Amino acid sequence: MLNLLSNAVKYNIENGLISIYYRMGEGGRIRISIEDTGLGFSEDKIDELFEPFSRLDADHSGVQGTGIGLTITQRLIEQMRGDIFVESVPGKGSCFTLELAPGKDPEQNPISDDSGLEAEPNSINPDKRYTLLYIEDNPDNLIFIRQVLKAYTNIHLITSMEGKAGIELALAYRPDLILMDIHLPGMDGFMALKALRANQETQSIPVVAVSASAMGEDVEIGMNAGFDAYLTKPINVTRLMEVVGRLLETN
Repeated sequence: MLNLLSNAVKYNIENGLISIYYRMGEGGRIRISIEDTGLGFSEDKIDELFEPFSRLDADHSGVQGTGIGLTITQRLIEQMRGDIFVESVPGKGSCFTLELAPGKDPEQNPISDDSGLEAEPNSINPDKRYTLLYIEDNPDNLIFIRQVLKAYTNIHLITSMEGKAGIELALAYRPDLILMDIHLPGMDGFMALKALRANQETQSIPVVAVSASAMGEDVEIGMNAGFDAYLTKPINVTRLMEVVGRLLETN
């Protein structure tokens, strides 16, 4: 839902509308539709939407994205025994519809609180308290990291969606570790890292790059710029917590 609503906002026209409809389908299946008044696309492009890293013409629109959101959305829906349908008219907008099977009575079918995102809490010293700053302009990624860190009650997470504001938070809170997106609006991750390293109060804080730029040369450029580690998106939770644990314990 977050991904589809985010897309409806990002790819809409100025002063456009977003409508959300809910109705029951056959066999008690639940149908939720998200309709926008964006530019839309032709029917022959629909299959391409769900291919990883395919953004149709969005790369030329100035709207940031990785091209994997709809792929992940489709797979999640399929794992919940559901379907996703798309209707679009060029120049008028698009409508994405989720159809999900009804759930069972929770008492008959208890739902585990394990989301699969939480790593093993014992990998970080539970007797110490830490502050972690995540600078990221994508709200979906902020929510993801917050969910991952739910298991770590001794880690206080603070976030910023801009590089400049992130630096101000670093000066105010002196975090034990900073996660930094590379492609930030205004001041990008490289510029923010340079500013942090130039300030005596923040220069020793470990900074980890978190980026969708995953080629070997991208990682090399990031490490040469002075990042303490480089993580690629989609984020591997095990790898993330290995890096976080190592840098927190050595800082």
